[in-house]
Amino acid sequence: MLNSVSNNFLCLIIIFVSSIPALFAQNLNKTNYPLYNFENISLESGLSQTSVFDIIQDKQGFLWFATQDGLNRFDGYNFTVFRHEPLDTNTISDNFVNRIYEDSNGFIWVATNNGLNRFDPRKQSFKRYTKTNTGELLLQPGNDIHDIIEDNSGTLWFGTHNTGVLQLLSKNINSKKFNTFKLSCPDYIYRI
Repeated sequence: MLNSVSNNFLCLIIIFVSSIPALFAQNLNKTNYPLYNFENISLESGLSQTSVFDIIQDKQGFLWFATQDGLNRFDGYNFTVFRHEPLDTNTISDNFVNRIYEDSNGFIWVATNNGLNRFDPRKQSFKRYTKTNTGELLLQPGNDIHDIIEDNSGTLWFGTHNTGVLQLLSKNINSKKFNTFKLSCPDYIYRI
Protein backbone atom coordinates (compact mmCIF):
# COMPACT_ATOMS: atom_id res chain seq x y z
CA MET A 1 0.00 0.00 0.00
CA LEU A 2 2.79 2.41 0.91
CA ASN A 3 4.63 1.54 -2.31
CA SER A 4 1.47 2.32 -4.34
CA VAL A 5 1.08 5.73 -2.68
CA SER A 6 4.72 6.66 -3.30
CA ASN A 7 4.41 5.62 -6.98
CA ASN A 8 1.30 7.80 -7.40
CA PHE A 9 3.04 10.72 -5.68
CA LEU A 10 6.10 10.29 -7.91
CA CYS A 11 3.86 10.27 -11.03
CA LEU A 12 2.18 13.51 -9.92
CA ILE A 13 5.55 15.19 -9.42
CA ILE A 14 6.73 14.09 -12.88
CA ILE A 15 3.54 15.37 -14.51
CA PHE A 16 3.82 18.71 -12.67
CA VAL A 17 7.49 19.22 -13.53
CA SER A 18 6.97 18.29 -17.19
CA SER A 19 4.09 20.78 -17.52
CA ILE A 20 6.07 23.79 -16.21
CA PRO A 21 7.52 24.71 -19.64
CA ALA A 22 4.02 24.67 -21.14
CA LEU A 23 2.85 27.16 -18.51
CA PHE A 24 5.47 29.69 -19.57
CA ALA A 25 5.73 28.91 -23.29
CA GLN A 26 3.55 31.85 -24.31
CA ASN A 27 5.94 34.27 -22.57
CA LEU A 28 8.98 33.10 -24.57
CA ASN A 29 7.95 35.34 -27.49
CA LYS A 30 8.80 38.79 -26.12
CA THR A 31 7.18 40.67 -29.04
CA ASN A 32 3.73 39.16 -28.42
CA TYR A 33 3.52 38.30 -32.12
CA PRO A 34 3.00 34.77 -33.36
CA LEU A 35 6.24 32.96 -34.13
CA TYR A 36 4.85 31.88 -37.51
CA ASN A 37 2.62 33.82 -39.83
CA PHE A 38 0.78 31.91 -42.54
CA GLU A 39 -0.64 33.73 -45.52
CA ASN A 40 -2.89 32.23 -48.17
CA ILE A 41 -1.52 32.72 -51.67
CA SER A 42 -4.28 32.51 -54.26
CA LEU A 43 -5.32 33.54 -57.75
CA GLU A 44 -6.26 36.93 -56.30
CA SER A 45 -2.65 37.28 -55.10
CA GLY A 46 -1.38 36.70 -58.65
CA LEU A 47 -0.72 32.95 -58.64
CA SER A 48 -1.53 31.75 -62.17
CA GLN A 49 -3.19 28.48 -61.16
CA THR A 50 -4.20 26.78 -57.91
CA SER A 51 -2.76 23.32 -58.63
CA VAL A 52 0.80 23.62 -57.33
CA PHE A 53 3.08 20.62 -57.86
CA ASP A 54 6.34 21.94 -56.42
CA ILE A 55 7.67 24.92 -54.45
CA ILE A 56 11.28 25.98 -53.89
CA GLN A 57 13.02 29.02 -52.48
CA ASP A 58 16.12 30.00 -54.46
CA LYS A 59 19.38 31.46 -53.13
CA GLN A 60 18.13 34.99 -53.85
CA GLY A 61 15.02 34.44 -51.70
CA PHE A 62 12.43 34.12 -54.47
CA LEU A 63 9.70 31.49 -54.09
CA TRP A 64 9.03 29.44 -57.23
CA PHE A 65 5.76 27.57 -57.83
CA ALA A 66 5.24 24.82 -60.42
CA THR A 67 1.67 24.94 -61.76
CA GLN A 68 -0.41 23.73 -64.72
CA ASP A 69 -0.36 27.30 -66.04
CA GLY A 70 3.32 28.15 -66.03
CA LEU A 71 6.17 28.77 -63.65
CA ASN A 72 5.40 31.39 -60.98
CA ARG A 73 8.08 33.44 -59.19
CA PHE A 74 7.06 35.31 -56.03
CA ASP A 75 9.22 38.10 -54.58
CA GLY A 76 7.17 38.47 -51.40
CA TYR A 77 4.89 41.09 -52.96
CA ASN A 78 4.23 40.24 -56.61
CA PHE A 79 4.17 37.26 -58.94
CA THR A 80 5.97 36.97 -62.25
CA VAL A 81 4.52 34.19 -64.40
CA PHE A 82 6.71 32.52 -67.01
CA ARG A 83 4.64 30.88 -69.75
CA HIS A 84 5.30 29.08 -73.00
CA GLU A 85 5.35 31.33 -76.06
CA PRO A 86 5.57 29.14 -79.20
CA LEU A 87 7.47 31.71 -81.26
CA ASP A 88 9.92 32.69 -78.50
CA THR A 89 12.60 30.06 -77.83
CA ASN A 90 13.74 31.93 -74.71
CA THR A 91 10.50 31.01 -72.92
CA ILE A 92 9.59 27.84 -71.05
CA SER A 93 8.84 24.80 -73.27
CA ASP A 94 5.43 24.01 -71.72
CA ASN A 95 3.01 25.56 -69.22
CA PHE A 96 2.50 22.30 -67.28
CA VAL A 97 5.38 22.39 -64.78
CA ASN A 98 6.07 19.27 -62.71
CA ARG A 99 9.23 20.07 -60.76
CA ILE A 100 11.66 22.91 -60.02
CA TYR A 101 15.28 22.59 -58.89
CA GLU A 102 18.06 25.13 -58.25
CA ASP A 103 21.49 23.70 -59.00
CA SER A 104 24.77 24.56 -57.28
CA ASN A 105 25.49 27.21 -59.95
CA GLY A 106 22.25 29.07 -59.29
CA PHE A 107 20.43 27.93 -62.43
CA ILE A 108 16.74 27.04 -62.02
CA TRP A 109 15.89 23.75 -63.76
CA VAL A 110 12.25 23.32 -64.72
CA ALA A 111 10.70 19.93 -65.56
CA THR A 112 7.60 20.10 -67.75
CA ASN A 113 5.33 17.79 -69.72
CA ASN A 114 7.20 18.88 -72.85
CA GLY A 115 10.84 18.79 -71.90
CA LEU A 116 13.39 20.28 -69.63
CA ASN A 117 14.27 23.95 -69.21
CA ARG A 118 17.11 25.83 -67.58
CA PHE A 119 16.38 29.36 -66.36
CA ASP A 120 19.33 31.74 -66.16
CA PRO A 121 18.53 34.33 -63.47
CA ARG A 122 21.19 36.71 -64.82
CA LYS A 123 19.78 36.74 -68.37
CA GLN A 124 16.15 36.17 -67.30
CA SER A 125 15.73 33.61 -70.08
CA PHE A 126 15.18 29.91 -70.59
CA LYS A 127 17.13 27.30 -72.52
CA ARG A 128 14.94 24.45 -73.74
CA TYR A 129 15.91 20.78 -73.89
CA THR A 130 13.20 19.29 -76.12
CA LYS A 131 12.64 17.81 -79.55
CA THR A 132 12.88 20.46 -82.23
CA ASN A 133 10.50 20.87 -85.16
CA THR A 134 13.15 19.34 -87.43
CA GLY A 135 13.16 16.16 -85.35
CA GLU A 136 16.62 16.76 -83.87
CA LEU A 137 16.72 15.22 -80.42
CA LEU A 138 18.04 17.51 -77.75
CA LEU A 139 16.52 15.15 -75.22
CA GLN A 140 15.86 11.45 -75.58
CA PRO A 141 12.34 10.40 -76.70
CA GLY A 142 9.73 10.97 -74.02
CA ASN A 143 9.77 14.62 -73.08
CA ASP A 144 7.80 14.33 -69.81
CA ILE A 145 10.28 15.20 -67.05
CA HIS A 146 9.15 14.59 -63.47
CA ASP A 147 12.17 14.96 -61.19
CA ILE A 148 15.52 16.72 -61.01
CA ILE A 149 18.36 16.15 -58.60
CA GLU A 150 22.06 16.99 -58.40
CA ASP A 151 24.55 14.56 -56.91
CA ASN A 152 27.59 15.47 -54.78
CA SER A 153 29.81 15.78 -57.85
CA GLY A 154 27.47 18.32 -59.49
CA THR A 155 25.99 15.90 -62.04
CA LEU A 156 22.32 16.50 -62.80
CA TRP A 157 19.86 13.58 -62.99
CA PHE A 158 16.33 13.65 -64.39
CA GLY A 159 13.40 11.27 -63.90
CA THR A 160 11.20 10.91 -66.98
CA HIS A 161 7.84 9.44 -67.85
CA ASN A 162 8.94 7.06 -70.63
CA THR A 163 12.70 7.31 -71.01
CA GLY A 164 13.91 6.21 -67.56
CA VAL A 165 16.59 8.19 -65.77
CA LEU A 166 18.65 10.73 -67.69
CA GLN A 167 22.08 12.01 -66.73
CA LEU A 168 23.41 15.29 -68.14
CA LEU A 169 26.82 14.22 -69.46
CA SER A 170 28.72 17.47 -69.17
CA LYS A 171 29.13 20.11 -66.53
CA ASN A 172 29.23 22.54 -69.45
CA ILE A 173 25.96 24.46 -69.13
CA ASN A 174 25.52 24.43 -72.91
CA SER A 175 25.70 20.65 -73.15
CA LYS A 176 22.70 18.86 -74.63
CA LYS A 177 24.01 15.32 -74.28
CA PHE A 178 22.37 12.85 -71.91
CA ASN A 179 23.01 9.29 -70.79
CA THR A 180 19.85 7.20 -70.57
CA PHE A 181 19.34 4.50 -67.97
CA LYS A 182 16.44 2.26 -68.97
CA LEU A 183 14.77 0.14 -66.33
CA SER A 184 13.29 -3.33 -66.76
CA CYS A 185 9.94 -2.15 -65.40
CA PRO A 186 7.88 0.69 -66.90
CA ASP A 187 10.09 3.75 -66.99
CA TYR A 188 7.83 6.08 -65.03
CA ILE A 189 10.28 7.87 -62.76
CA TYR A 190 8.44 10.41 -60.64
CA ARG A 191 11.09 10.83 -57.91
CA ILE A 192 14.79 10.04 -57.81
